[in-house]
Amino acid sequence: MDITVIYEKMSELHVSEDEMCEFVKGYLMHKDVSCIGCGWILTPCRLVYRQPSTVSMVVMPYFIPALKEQIWGVEANKNGIYLAINGREATVLYDGSIVAEMYGDSSVFWGSYDLSQKRPLGMPRADELHTLWAWDDEINATLDVLRKENVSVCRFHGGEYFVKTSPNKPQQAVCSEKFEPYSCGEAYLRYVLHADNERDMFCSVNRFGVPNKGALKKCLATLGYALPDSLERLL
Repeated sequence: MDITVIYEKMSELHVSEDEMCEFVKGYLMHKDVSCIGCGWILTPCRLVYRQPSTVSMVVMPYFIPALKEQIWGVEANKNGIYLAINGREATVLYDGSIVAEMYGDSSVFWGSYDLSQKRPLGMPRADELHTLWAWDDEINATLDVLRKENVSVCRFHGGEYFVKTSPNKPQQAVCSEKFEPYSCGEAYLRYVLHADNERDMFCSVNRFGVPNKGALKKCLATLGYALPDSLERLL
């Protein structure tokens, strides 16, 4: 390997001398996490994990095998829209039936009707679906990571989705067709939640793939998981 290729790329990215420590730390973390360590995978989009027995979520840029049963969705480019990793076909049986299904699913997901009222699942608005489509490649790349790790997901690609018609009205389901809502009989339900800074916990990484240690430890502790010793020493 020609080491100058790496140097040239670093120069293009304007990696300064002061950043070299973070660069080295990011490289060592990548090697430890993905190759010989705990099986974590840095994902293109942050994953949304559910905090048990609450309506709060934990958002982290890692697939963590020990916590895969708690993954609910992905966040599109840190814009606060959480997209469920799975969707399902739904049919309009009567006026409002899709909304009724959604609230029923919300109660099942949160475990009780009372919890579901505190933070019900929702449908994306047409404009939000447009935003999600803009990050289709990153979302699907993240879903591919999960699929390879035997997590049940469905790809986010073309097709009709039920959307909410107005942010200022109760949930009303219509279909999306090139982002122009219209009435239809069946489509996919793909639930969304929105970031809640009062309830949720967040961890991100810098451009070298290094997380904030304190934020990461708090997120993991909330999910009942400890930072592995190898990463504790590294960070």
